[in-house]
Amino acid sequence: MNIMKTHQKGFSLIEIMIALVISLTLLGGLSEVYLGSKQSYTLVEETSRLQENGRFAIDILTREIRGAGFFGCLKDPNSAAVLNHINSTDPIYDFGETLTGVDGGGTNSDGISFSRASGKGINLTDQQTLASANVKIQTGHGIADGDIIILSDCSVGDVFQVTQAANAHLVHNTGSGTPGNASLPSVGACPGANAHCLSKKYDKDAQIFKIGRVGYNIQVGANGNNGLFRSDSAKPNGVEIIENVENMQILYGENDDNDRFNTPNKYMTATNIGSIDNAITVRIALLLKGSRIIQPANVNQNHQLLDASVNTNDRLLYKIFTTTITIRNRAVIDGA
Repeated sequence: MNIMKTHQKGFSLIEIMIALVISLTLLGGLSEVYLGSKQSYTLVEETSRLQENGRFAIDILTREIRGAGFFGCLKDPNSAAVLNHINSTDPIYDFGETLTGVDGGGTNSDGISFSRASGKGINLTDQQTLASANVKIQTGHGIADGDIIILSDCSVGDVFQVTQAANAHLVHNTGSGTPGNASLPSVGACPGANAHCLSKKYDKDAQIFKIGRVGYNIQVGANGNNGLFRSDSAKPNGVEIIENVENMQILYGENDDNDRFNTPNKYMTATNIGSIDNAITVRIALLLKGSRIIQPANVNQNHQLLDASVNTNDRLLYKIFTTTITIRNRAVIDGA
């Protein structure tokens, strides 16, 4: 019986080289697809994050700035109608300056601060027997010891720190609390220097609001990049609320032609505006930047933020957010 012998033959060198070339070509294509998909994903993710942070920043600024100067039904908080009892010269307690702008100059970031009441007004439950008497209000008012409040009707107002918040009345003594209340000279219906002297004996039509001064500016954040910071009397140095906000520019819409519709006819910086008390609107531009590399090499970009031209030169993604905010307490049509 003859057995046919077969010999297994291998691949030739040429065949192996061809196979390697084909494999490398396929791997190269797959790598290109993978890298392209990864870059697209990174771009989409960075864009989404910038959109989310930008909308959040604009929403916060809009909600707070449009309430600047709101002191209940008291329409002219810049006047002598508001008596400030707070025992401090720190600007954070200067509630008479309802709106203040900080012009950074050139391409430096601007800042803004403002005073405003917040929350729902709380009515008095009884007339004060004396201008120095405790303020009687409903129970469950939500005011705590140390809160700074404004007590006002539509003619005058008093700003003081609550030294004791009882169930049905508020005490405003001096000598306790930080910064505490000052002993003011003779005012209103309370002659002589008196620790408890208010502008008048308030009736049941008066209301109480919590009041504060809030500021926004750009500082170096926890990650080493610029961020948007919010400050108030509890956190005077500010707290970072949104990271990677590279720059903020602000213009103020001024009404200097006294038209009855009280609309701004020009936009100026805080330095150049005739009087910031005439500002009806606030226009803000924010430059946000991403945190992950997008470009293969540094790209020189010019970003126009209102009246400022900001240059960047890196591999990151940038996006500008702009909004115009109406200050509700000032946007009143004459005669309406």
